[in-house]
Amino acid sequence: MKKKIILVCMTFFLMAFVARAEKGLKVFISVDMEGVGGVIHWEDVSRNGKDYSLFRRLMTDETNAAVEGALEAGATEILVRDSHGSARNILPDRLHPEAILLRDWSGGLLSMMEGIDETYDAVIFVGYHGQGGHT
Repeated sequence: MKKKIILVCMTFFLMAFVARAEKGLKVFISVDMEGVGGVIHWEDVSRNGKDYSLFRRLMTDETNAAVEGALEAGATEILVRDSHGSARNILPDRLHPEAILLRDWSGGLLSMMEGIDETYDAVIFVGYHGQGGHT
């Protein structure tokens, strides 16, 4: 009996997933900068840092990799939220053309998740980091 219940639940789950994938997946990507590959110092992610432009490019490249992954998984709508500092770090001209970019802050309560709502099917976090001084 237990196996039948599990099988029925799995069947309903798979049917729901396939139906969702057929209509397309709506994906929200929130991107911070301190966790981007190669960042080792606050200066790297500061507008006044000598390598800031490099890390903006790397942030954008890592975001594009997430967008590509979302598209391969069936995403049909992708919103990218620039969630670092001024929220004007991702290079719009280098961002994947299938993504919509949300920049700047409106002062809403959702902060780094500003722009998300109940219509999204998945969330991807890029460049996030642990608390400073902790491993």
